[in-house]
Amino acid sequence: MSILRHPLLRNPLGAAGCVLIALLVFVALIAPLLAPYSPLAQDLTQRLLPPGPAHLFGTDELGRDVFSRIVYGSRITLEIVTLVAVIIAPVGVMIGVTAGYFGGFVESALMRVTDVFLSFPKLILALALVAAIGPSLENAILAIAVTSWPAYARVARAETLSLRGADFIAAARLLGASHLRILLRHIAPLCTASVIVRLALDMAGIVLTAAGLGFLGLGAQPPTPEWGAMLAAGQPYLTDQWWVAAVPGLAILLASLGFNLIGDGLRDTLDPKAGAP
Repeated sequence: MSILRHPLLRNPLGAAGCVLIALLVFVALIAPLLAPYSPLAQDLTQRLLPPGPAHLFGTDELGRDVFSRIVYGSRITLEIVTLVAVIIAPVGVMIGVTAGYFGGFVESALMRVTDVFLSFPKLILALALVAAIGPSLENAILAIAVTSWPAYARVARAETLSLRGADFIAAARLLGASHLRILLRHIAPLCTASVIVRLALDMAGIVLTAAGLGFLGLGAQPPTPEWGAMLAAGQPYLTDQWWVAAVPGLAILLASLGFNLIGDGLRDTLDPKAGAP
């Protein structure tokens, strides 16, 4: 099959990452079929049972099946990653290409705003935003997006600075193309490769930031089966009932590893400067 000959799949790191993320997506898609129990069903008579045939990953402090909660939690993780990516990439690219194309005061104003956001650690700024607007899954997604777009603006601006003096841009101006058309049809598409690589590398950070917000109680609220919140709930039982915290921690690790490996593979495949000395 032609898809198996894709350069990304010929890269060992990229192929391993694709397998992990494809497994995550598959689990999320068939969660109702895969989970043997409801992720919200409580049974205090079954609390803190170790992994076994009836409960593959054991049960938590409220008798909920950990495996079922992990399976449904994959949906929440993918929802966060997808929505944040859909927000930050277009916003960052448009700000970056606008700054790089027009230069002057427009560039100075936009990039100073970008620098302000970059001057704060992303997790700390996200914590402050969620604390201000209230803890919820939607607010956590918004906070992660607000703190993540500046890096894409910097990447897009750098690409635009190298393109705005090119002959094909001058030709487009002579043919009467508007600034908006040049930005959308000629410059922004050429930033796609670098942005995709950066986005793939950042997805692991998005997973960890979302898990961090959930761990601190500022993300998805109970009883939602979010991995960070599950990890926080299992922390008091780590020494005796290790599976309650270890399983969601392992899920976060594998998801982050998968996105990191895909990012490394895409960088080697799409970035023409990756193999340069």
